[in-house]
Formats: sequence, C-alpha cells, structure tokens
Amino acid sequence: MDRIPYVKLVGAGNDFVLVDALQGAPTKGTDWAALARGLCDPRRGEGTDGLLVLGPSRRADVRMRVFNPDGSEPAMCGNGIRCLAWYAHKSRAAGASMTIETGAGVKRARIRGAHRVRVDMGIPVFRRRFDGFFRERGRPVDADLIDAGVPHLVCWVRDVSRVPVGPLGRRLRQDRRLGRAGANVDFARVVASRAGRSTLTMRTYERGVEGETQACGTGSVAAAAAFARRALRDGVRRRRFTVAVRVPGGVLRVELTARRSTVGRTAFGPAFLEGEVLPVSTGAHRLNGRSAR
Repeated sequence: MDRIPYVKLVGAGNDFVLVDALQGAPTKGTDWAALARGLCDPRRGEGTDGLLVLGPSRRADVRMRVFNPDGSEPAMCGNGIRCLAWYAHKSRAAGASMTIETGAGVKRARIRGAHRVRVDMGIPVFRRRFDGFFRERGRPVDADLIDAGVPHLVCWVRDVSRVPVGPLGRRLRQDRRLGRAGANVDFARVVASRAGRSTLTMRTYERGVEGETQACGTGSVAAAAAFARRALRDGVRRRRFTVAVRVPGGVLRVELTARRSTVGRTAFGPAFLEGEVLPVSTGAHRLNGRSAR
C-alpha cells in the first residue's frame, strides 16, 4: 500500500493531521519527519500545524507522537493531545478517561461532552523572569520563560493585535538568553480579572512551524501560569485561577492552583487545559506524493 490514511482535526484553531497506527495503517519503517513535511505542506498536503501519530503504549492507554511542519518532534503539544484524545475515544482505542504517553511524560485526558476535551498538562515550571526583554514602541516589555511541556517565552504587551508576530517572534525565538534550542514566543495581555476568573488575549509564534498559529495549548498554559504568578507577587490572595485565553482560533480554558513550596516560594499544582475539538475531513497521503481526500 502506497497511501497512508489520515484524519484532519482542529482544536481551537490549531489544525492537525492524525495517522492512526493502531488501525492497520502501513506505518512500519515510516519516516515520520518526512511524512510531516509532506502532509503539513500547503502545496503537497493539508497545510496543517502538525502531524499526530496515535500508537500503542506500554505505559499508558495510548501513545502520542507529534511532528512539526519542519519535521522536528517536540515533547508535547497541548491542542495536539486534545485532538488525539478525542479521536482515540471516538475510535474506541480508549475510554472517556484515558492516559496518554508523550515525550513529556504520561498525561491524563477526559472527554467532556461531544466535542470538549480536558487534559492534565502537568506542572508548569518557571525558568526565568525578564524585566524589559525587548522594547515595544520605546517601552520595555517584561517576559516570563516557562516550561509547559515545551519552553515558552510569554511577553506582556500593550496591544496584542498590533504586534508583528512573524518578524518579531522569529527574532525573539532565537534569542541567546533562551538557550540553544530557543523557545516558542507568546504575546499576551490581561483583558479582565475579577472574582477568581480572568481573561487573557494571546498570539503565538511557534518554533517548528516557524510562524504564527491560530492557537497554542502549551502557550495558553504558560501564559495563564505566568499571569497567576505575577498576580500572586502583586498581592492577590486567591489560590485558584481560572483563565480564559482568547486566541485567534477560539478560546481555551486553563485552571491551576497555587501552593507553597518547601522553601517558602509559590509553586503550582498541575494545570488543566480544556477546549473544543472538531473533525474536519479524512484523506490519504501518497508516499512521496500528494494528499487525496
């Protein structure tokens, strides 16, 4: 067989092609990096944000591998794992509550209703706070470097809509202060915050995609965690945070709880990411060729 069947799914504007290696797809010996470059190419494939591979696991109910359009393989993808969880349940590979092996460890996901998926994303790790990481129209922009399964630089800007995400994100993503591998770059702003519920607006430049995407799950977790940490430093007394993150493709919900660490500093428990997943289409990709629906 010279075709690999796939399903196209969208999670809050992030679109993916998913290959089901549990259902007899001809995946033995597949060069997944090359397949991702073909499937995600807008001319030869679907032009999506990434390739998801659903496979067996000895540590969890199923395993997820994710590949960027450039063929690189990140450890984690927040909207990707939500899409894969929805499909795994729909295809009866897993129940409504499942565990998923990823490059960032085993994650728990739960199907909530027909099209909503909630994932325990683990504990976000704070790497560094930057005062005046760069300047926006002459004003210093503060930022937080956070690991939410993959590294994110969350930049707090005055007007998200006016940020030149492509060129600025490309420059910041490779800044030497972020380490050799760089980081994804999120441009965020607090829209509202009251009674334990807050709203952020955010746009993201994703490494591996090397451009702006319509949504980013790990970026939403990173932005929510960075916001909560700054709020606590500013004297906010609450410990539970529910944050709606508005991205170009929709809205993602993040929940997290602050707790005191043994050294007296504020740390967080696991962050939960929830949002909608929708199926779009099915197709088959000809190896070394084009996709056909």
